[in-house]
Amino acid sequence: MQALTTHVIARGLADESSGVREHAVRLAEPRLDKSPELLDKVLALAGGLKTTAKPHQAVILRNAKDSSKRQEVAVDLSKVLGRKEEDARLLPGDILFVPDSTGKRALRRVGEMAIGLTSGLAIVRASR
Repeated sequence: MQALTTHVIARGLADESSGVREHAVRLAEPRLDKSPELLDKVLALAGGLKTTAKPHQAVILRNAKDSSKRQEVAVDLSKVLGRKEEDARLLPGDILFVPDSTGKRALRRVGEMAIGLTSGLAIVRASR
């Protein structure tokens, strides 16, 4: 059987099938600390922040070495993305959590409803 190479995993991360990409992410995980190429490709798959995200309240959840509890490392992604703060180093097993703003999400939904209502009224008036 042929050994699985970084190149093969990288090709899987770029595959058009979401199932293949998902499995490639799992295969890449144990290699991320040694392969910047794979790490870049996996992070690129994340696709950036949602418009309703709270980037200034992001947290890295990290397994503490001496306990079963997770350590929380605050990260202001607004500053990182604006190049005003250095990138936070992610370690194997870390989880980057970016909270969602309920207020922003509700405001966006109201906007979508208003656009839908306005479009509906325009269609009704045009048909008269």
